[in-house]
Order: sequence, then structure tokens, then C-alpha cells
Amino acid sequence: MKTFLLSLSLLVVLAAPLQAAYAERFELDMQNVDIGEFIDTGKPIADIINIKRIKINVRVPELDIRFVLQGQKTPVRIDAFPDRTLSGTVDFVAFKADPATKTFLVRTVIENPFGDIRPGMIARVAFVRRVIPDALLAPLLRWWTKVASG
Repeated sequence: MKTFLLSLSLLVVLAAPLQAAYAERFELDMQNVDIGEFIDTGKPIADIINIKRIKINVRVPELDIRFVLQGQKTPVRIDAFPDRTLSGTVDFVAFKADPATKTFLVRTVIENPFGDIRPGMIARVAFVRRVIPDALLAPLLRWWTKVASG
């Protein structure tokens, strides 16, 4: 019995489960393979990145996690755009802490209408820990009094 090696050149169309209306807001990052390269089954060939909505993962300490709620609004600042403050929304709060860091994963999502925020950029997210209605806010240093020295 002889074995023959058959080489075929096929044009393969890759489909992704994305809505066509949003196709222009997705980027294809093909750093894993080169054009014309043979790939193994199951090997990732590209990353499809949603640049319309950016997900930001934050680790929150256990003493503060009780103040973070799904749906909560969060101000977000991107280091690359220091004069811009964006509004994010918490869409996931982990129920279980990471055993190594004892922190909880919280994910906030921001809109990226101009497509200029890229995955991997540094973001700073602020969470409101507590709201005290009708509270009086005064600078701490203003309450110091001078002690008379004699």
C-alpha cells in the first residue's frame, strides 16, 4: 500500500460571531501567523478586538468590595488622554476573591466612540465608596486651632 501526500491550496473564509452593524468598530490583530503560513488545528490565528466598548479589569480589596455594585457608574481616566474623564459602568463583580492577592475582580466598561483608546492602555478607575446625604464637607486643616503659648 502506498501513501500519497496531497497538497491543496484552499481559500478559507473565517467567520466571527459579530453583528454586521458593528463590524467597522472591530479590529483584526494578526500577530500570531504570517500570510501563507500553515497552521495547526486549534491554533489561534488572530485576535478580534472590540474597539467600540473597552472592558477594564480592576482588583478591589476585600474591605472595599461591599461598596461596589453592578451597574454603578465609575469615572475613568486614561493616562494617554489626561484631560479626558470618561464614564464607565460596572458590569461584573466577582463573588470569590483571588486566593493569591485576596482581591476581587471588578470589570467596568467604557464607550470608545473615537476608537482612540486601545486595549492595554493604563486606566484609572474611581469607585464611590459611600454617599452620605446632607453631609457637610470641610477641609481638615481648617479645623485646627492655635494653642496660645505664653
